[in-house]
Amino acid sequence: GGNTLVGSSPTARTRKSMKLFILTFIIMLQLNTAYADEMKEKMKQFILENPEIILKSLENYEVQLEKKQNLESKKKIIEYKSDILDSSNGLYSGKSESQTSIVKFSDYNCSYCKKAHQDIVKIKKKFPNVKIIYKNFPILSPLSEKLARISYLIAENDNEKFNIFHNLILSNKGPLNDKKVNNILKDL
Repeated sequence: GGNTLVGSSPTARTRKSMKLFILTFIIMLQLNTAYADEMKEKMKQFILENPEIILKSLENYEVQLEKKQNLESKKKIIEYKSDILDSSNGLYSGKSESQTSIVKFSDYNCSYCKKAHQDIVKIKKKFPNVKIIYKNFPILSPLSEKLARISYLIAENDNEKFNIFHNLILSNKGPLNDKKVNNILKDL
């Protein structure tokens, strides 16, 4: 080889280049690790000095989660719209052919449902053409389930009697029991 340096073969130069590359790589890793540790410490310090950043991040996450849940709820409503608006079981008040409907999910033992019932009564008076569709959601007690079943049986045969039963149960003050329910049923 005319161009080779004395004592320096192409293989020796390649080994020397590899060693230099490996040494450079190791130094870069060390610098990178030191830089990462320094960055981590700076980020920690920044968060400690600005805790509102964490709160803002959590707020953003909650907003994103709520948007996702709302979208999923809307999809479910669209998917089950015909079931939700179905009142063929007789659990409704108002005009059966109405173009405007309110769907009310409730439990006969729920105090909030009883309060909401008073608002529904006001809506029915103010907007007589609105149809109120009732969906039983008996989750609070065995009596809740019993009342839901009774309401289905009554509504199946007589929507008018269902509405009387429904109004009497939801207008009843205090907790319900079998004696109160039996008295209401006798009055039908």
